Amino acid sequence: MVRKLKSILHFVDRGPAPSLLPILRSQQQGEILALMLGDPALELSLTEIASRTKTPHPSVFREIQRAEQAGLVTTRKVGGTRLVRANTAALTIPGWRRC
Repeated sequence: MVRKLKSILHFVDRGPAPSLLPILRSQQQGEILALMLGDPALELSLTEIASRTKTPHPSVFREIQRAEQAGLVTTRKVGGTRLVRANTAALTIPGWRRC
């Protein structure tokens, strides 16, 4: 049984994982989250986020939707503008708020 399991594991083994396994989907996602979570008092429109991160507006929209679903940011609508800010209640890592 152990020999069979080892042969199966050997078959699916694709080598070691990179030492710094990325946890973000893309560079754009990282830049957007760094911008928003780096200054929790900051409130920006999707257009401002797109401009500051040099990211296409549709990509910003999708990434902000994902971040909001994950509880990392909150959004509110003012007229036709969606404003985004960090969800400070979600920033529970000790020391995060002092950065």
